[in-house]
Amino acid sequence: AEVQEVQRENAVLRQQVEELRQYERRAVQLSQALNQEQLQRRREEQDHREQIARWTALQRSWTNKTSETERALHERDEEVQRLRRTTENDRIELEALRRSHAS
Repeated sequence: AEVQEVQRENAVLRQQVEELRQYERRAVQLSQALNQEQLQRRREEQDHREQIARWTALQRSWTNKTSETERALHERDEEVQRLRRTTENDRIELEALRRSHAS
């Protein structure tokens, strides 16, 4: 009877050990899955940071190009004004020469 009791206890203990091993395997699987998710999240966050950096660089490039274009347009506007003044002065001088020759 005592031997049978020990055998039953051993069987119960073996069952408990097997259950604990199953829990351990499941814990390892869950841990690996969590690690994969964290790794994926870190990759996505890195991709996101890189995308932000690319957009920021592109925006900076556009801003610089816009400034250069505005500066060039301003210089051309000034050149047009200067040419108009020169043309007007030349017209006035030509008119004055015509008058002086006519008289």
